This record gives sequence, structure tokens and C-alpha cells, in this order.
Amino acid sequence: MSARLALPAVFFALSLLAGAAPSAGAGAWSLAPGEYFTQFLGGWSSSDFYYDQDGKKRPLANGGLWEERSVLSYTELGWKPRLSFILGIPAKSVTRRFGAAGGGRTLPTASGLADGLVGFRYNLENSAVGLAIELDWKPPLSYERSQLLTHQDSVRAGDASGDGDSLDVNVARQLASPRLGDGQQDVTLALHVGAPLSRLRGFFQFSGGYRYRFENPGDQLVASVDLAVWPMRSLLVGARYELESPVRGGDRATDHPERYRVGPTLVYRVDDRMDLVLASMHTAAANNALHADELYVGVAFRRTKLNRLQGFLGNSSNP
Repeated sequence: MSARLALPAVFFALSLLAGAAPSAGAGAWSLAPGEYFTQFLGGWSSSDFYYDQDGKKRPLANGGLWEERSVLSYTELGWKPRLSFILGIPAKSVTRRFGAAGGGRTLPTASGLADGLVGFRYNLENSAVGLAIELDWKPPLSYERSQLLTHQDSVRAGDASGDGDSLDVNVARQLASPRLGDGQQDVTLALHVGAPLSRLRGFFQFSGGYRYRFENPGDQLVASVDLAVWPMRSLLVGARYELESPVRGGDRATDHPERYRVGPTLVYRVDDRMDLVLASMHTAAANNALHADELYVGVAFRRTKLNRLQGFLGNSSNP
């Protein structure tokens, strides 16, 4: 095997071992017909506390640790003039280990395909400034959608009467069998805006949209900001901020999650067609959600005429 083929193969193997699947994150610039961008991401995520409905940090119910390992395949294809097709397929593994309060036991690990991604992006402007509208559908794939909770665990979660009205959903989720997603379908409509930062040799991207959820948890406003610069010709250093905010306030029964995440990204550009990625994401604040520290690695392949100041999908060419 040649060195050019061996390097991505080895790096992808490492990503499979590392395990956690972060968001692939769409950009403001779009691909032309026949162009493509494919990314494989893997990593590991660990949580030992959560944020309650008031945003206060609390240890997991019965202590212990929540671990997630996953691999994500994300592909974007230039399909028609101004229109791109997006497909994401994640595989995930979730393990819940209890502390001394829970007898030190470990619940059966849940593994399989998690929540998929099917989307379309329509290009409004694709020059130095990027502007696009994206419509995404998130369907649950192969996992068990319901969480199994024993009567004893239900009582520990506050549901002494058995009617579910007093159930603390955060505690119930931590005591129940692990699940690979929320178990419902989402549709998200978002606007992406991007601009080059010529003096810094980088770019800026913003995305904002509305996520309609067919079942609980409730609908959300979603947004993200990316800032990236090229300190060296082959090295891109970036920072990402993400938020998911409920349209209406949550409570213990409906458990509307709210998350604010931030993290750095390092991209080593092997050549115009391949990148190596090292990044992490951390929960800065949240309501009704686990605190997660995620580490992930990956490899990306592309064929595009976008330049190095036109987002993560761009190649190595200068504007």
C-alpha cells in the first residue's frame, strides 16, 4: 500500500478506536454539481454530572459515569446547480456505569445506528461571501426508542404514584437503559452565512435556524458560529460555538433540553483532497442535559473548486 493510501487508512482506524461522533457542521459555501465532501469522525465522550432544569450542576443519579463512543460518516454532494445533497450515518455505543450508590453495576451497553441525517442545501450566494438555506431531516435509525425503567427506579426518579406527573425526566434517563437518541424525528430549517477574513487568512461562519420536533422534547432554536485561521499553509486552527435553546421553557415532565457547547478544531491539510482532523467540544452550560467532554479525530476527502477562505469544504488554493 502506498504512503498516500496508508496514512488515511491508519488515521481512520484510529478514529474507529477513539469513538465519539460530534456534529459534522454544514457551511455557508456550497458545492457545484459533481463536487463532493466526505468526512469520517470518531471519538469518545464522558459525563459524570448533569445540569438540572435550573441549570445547576448535579452528580448523576446513583453516581458513576455515562460514556459514549461513536463513528459518523458525513457526505455532501453537489447535485444540481445551486443544490447540494447531504447524508449523515452515525453508529454509536452508550454505556452507563453506576457508582457505589447504585451498587457499582453496569447497565447493558446500547450499540447500533443512531439518528441519521438527510438534507438539502440551496445556494443563494457562493462568491467571497457565502449564503445558503438548508433543510434537514433527522430520522431515528435502528435503536430501541423507549427507555426501560424498573418500578424501583421510577420511584427513585420521583414517580411514587406511578402516574408520571412527578417524574424527574433527567434522573429517569440516567437510571433507565441507555438509548442512542431522543427517539423522535426532527426537521430543521437553517440559514448559513460566511465571509472571508483576508487579513487573518481565515473565515467566519454563522448558522441559525428552527428545529421542529414531532414529539417531546419540544421545538428548538439552533445556532452555531465558526472562526478559523491559517497560521501555517497546511494547518487550520478554528473555534466553534453551538447552542440549542427550547422555544418555550421546559419543566420536569417534558424535559426540554438547552445546551451551549464550545470547542477548538485543528485541521491538517495533507493536500487539496484530504484533511486530518483533531477537535473537542465541551458543554459550557445547559439545562436538562448531561455535561459532556468530547474528543474526536477524523479524516476528510473532497473534490471542490472552493478556496481555503471559503469554509471547511474549501481546498488549498488561495482566493
